[in-house]
Amino acid sequence: MHGISHDENISVETDRIILRPWRESDAEALFKYASDPDVGPRAGWPPHKSVEESLEIIRTIFRNDHTWAIELKQTGEAIGCMGYYLYGESNITIYWNQGICSESLRLMIDYCFQEQHFEVLWCDCFVDNPASERVMHKCGFRDTGAFNLCSHLYLGDDRLVKIMRLDGSAYIETKLFALQDKAYADFQSKLLPTVKRETVIGVRTPDLRKMAKQICKTPAAQEFLHSLPHIYFDENQLHALILSEEKDFDRCMEELEQFLPYIDNWATCDQLSPRCLNKHMQELLPFIRKWMRSKHTYTKRFGIGMLMRYFLDEAFRPEYLEWVASIKSRHGSLPQRLQSNGMLHCLISSNIAWRKIRITKPSRKPLRVSV
Repeated sequence: MHGISHDENISVETDRIILRPWRESDAEALFKYASDPDVGPRAGWPPHKSVEESLEIIRTIFRNDHTWAIELKQTGEAIGCMGYYLYGESNITIYWNQGICSESLRLMIDYCFQEQHFEVLWCDCFVDNPASERVMHKCGFRDTGAFNLCSHLYLGDDRLVKIMRLDGSAYIETKLFALQDKAYADFQSKLLPTVKRETVIGVRTPDLRKMAKQICKTPAAQEFLHSLPHIYFDENQLHALILSEEKDFDRCMEELEQFLPYIDNWATCDQLSPRCLNKHMQELLPFIRKWMRSKHTYTKRFGIGMLMRYFLDEAFRPEYLEWVASIKSRHGSLPQRLQSNGMLHCLISSNIAWRKIRITKPSRKPLRVSV
């Protein structure tokens, strides 16, 4: 996504629309719709009376770095207005009920969280304008239970506005549901015996990876990482992928220590692979030892995974086999393997006879083990 500024060449867009700065040449298009008495009052401003008035509005109110025209690509015409501080959405009769308002608002929300790094967005709409309220709910805004009168709006002294809020965690949940594939969720849940079906949204891994890269450096992501426990399996997957993007070792260890106790399935455990760890192997080793001694199944599994990932080559030492062999679980001295839907599901190490492994030369190729 490109940042929006007053440079006429910079914009953000979807397949149907472009959000861009207003131009004086948009005055006639603005008047065409803003003069409609059914449009302006819904959003709190009076109908425009002339093209000259619309031009003056563009010059004095719309020409800033947070108010944009919604341009329909098909016609190249400005058909609405979107911005940080505007109340309601663009109400344009000919384009109602086509999803353009929702599409524009989502685009602006992405920009605010991903580019401007806002932590919270607030919005409001007149209580007698349910269409605006539906758009805001659809885009993730949630009722605060608060109402207000806005005297600076047209007819605002006599009309209540409902106040809504969108924080980083709610923004991320909304985006996950926008990527939902229910058929994939049905398939995926069959592979996750420890996860309830109703907690699986069904977001495919490439989409999760893309989303993690987009938001990993934002305040919204930081809020999300600290909103534990998560409700949905897909949130845990996204959490793992965001941590995998972390480059600072100390911060990564702090976040891992917070997240590991909440992992409740093998997929999230194995998805978690922070890039920064391979540059801090000696600092990592004490953490691995501690994780392997944990009473939490998936913390143990993660510790074993990190040991096998980073310490089977030149850094290998025979005592690492003893570390694994000494692990105890609630099932006995060695972890048990579970059979689920015909698939071998290893909670920790699948009852591997580690002491019998013969290693002639350290290798990162898959180990052959006796089971």
